[in-house]
Amino acid sequence: MTPEGRLEIRIAPSSSMCMLLVLAHGLAISGVLLSAVEVYIKVAFILTVILSLIFCIRRYGVLRHPLSVVSVLFHDGVWLLTCRNGQEVPARLELPVFVVSFLVAMNFRDGRGRKFSVAIFPDAANETQLRQCRVFLKYHPNLGGTKMVSEGSSSSSG
Repeated sequence: MTPEGRLEIRIAPSSSMCMLLVLAHGLAISGVLLSAVEVYIKVAFILTVILSLIFCIRRYGVLRHPLSVVSVLFHDGVWLLTCRNGQEVPARLELPVFVVSFLVAMNFRDGRGRKFSVAIFPDAANETQLRQCRVFLKYHPNLGGTKMVSEGSSSSSG
């Protein structure tokens, strides 16, 4: 964070995010394998989950999708997301925002109604930028009542 009311955080690919995605999709596949449905339904579901895993890892884990968010900037009351394809998207921050020591998760929506989810693990950002982001989101007075969840408790600011 530079001057008051400004935040910039660059996001890199995250092995933590990839592991979380593999775990979640693996649990879904395990659940269907243990279910008592027909084999063809299991195969269809497993293929769908595998395609979802590939898409999610590409977009959120390794940031290779054209609309993967690689930078978040807040300046003069405006959020600006930079995507992998170089597109800069003005967006508004939506509730809820999740802030804990090991994760910052934010949801944005642009003027065209597209949603952009940004999850930042410690291995995906500079330690100083991530700390500044957590403090900024928690204490900035003009974020419109952003709901924070931090260390198991919930509070509102703004």
